[in-house]
Amino acid sequence: MPPRVWLLLADKAGDNAQVETLARAVTDRLGWPCERKRLVVRPEWRIAKPKVGVRVDHVDLGASDALAAPWPEVLITIGRRPSSVALWIREQSAGR
Repeated sequence: MPPRVWLLLADKAGDNAQVETLARAVTDRLGWPCERKRLVVRPEWRIAKPKVGVRVDHVDLGASDALAAPWPEVLITIGRRPSSVALWIREQSAGR
């Protein structure tokens, strides 16, 4: 059974394009399906840059796709805002 792969996508088209390029390689070469998780950045953080860390306070969780178990084995993202969410997911999954 292939691993669960999540793609964290946010508001930066260039960042999302890089994630999608990696996703195509994962799908085409490894045959692993990818699940896209869209993050909606809160208005006050669209320009401001939050400190990178284990955090989701800069994301509108109600407007974003659900981030809940079962957690992914592989997570692909890029950029400051979604990378902080990736760290939060790692913490929620107990390092899985």
